[in-house]
Amino acid sequence: MEGVEPFYSDAKYGAGKEVESRDAESVLNAVILASYDERQGHLSETTRAAFDHAWALQSQTGPIAGAWVWQNFHYTPWESPESEYHGAALMAVAVGTAPDDYRDDAKIAGNVALLRGYLTATLARSRW
Repeated sequence: MEGVEPFYSDAKYGAGKEVESRDAESVLNAVILASYDERQGHLSETTRAAFDHAWALQSQTGPIAGAWVWQNFHYTPWESPESEYHGAALMAVAVGTAPDDYRDDAKIAGNVALLRGYLTATLARSRW
């Protein structure tokens, strides 16, 4: 979002923290707003904008394609090098709880497919 600074800046916290912060904040905003909208029974324009912002930041290529770069302050499991899965799982919950059949919106079909692929592949590689 233009004009809004990420909570963690590169200048204060080190290189890469702004990207980590923006990506994590976008997913968390979508989760919180979708949860609120679920109780209201309707997807608000604010929540739709939050989802749009999060989808714009979703990784499209590479080892975390389908997920988001997540904060890494070496606080396993929430803010560590492996935390992309945590963020992706939160986004899946947000999409699944959003009202008005948001998960079936054709505009996000590619994003949802990429997210599903990331979650499935990562889970298959885990020791579970």
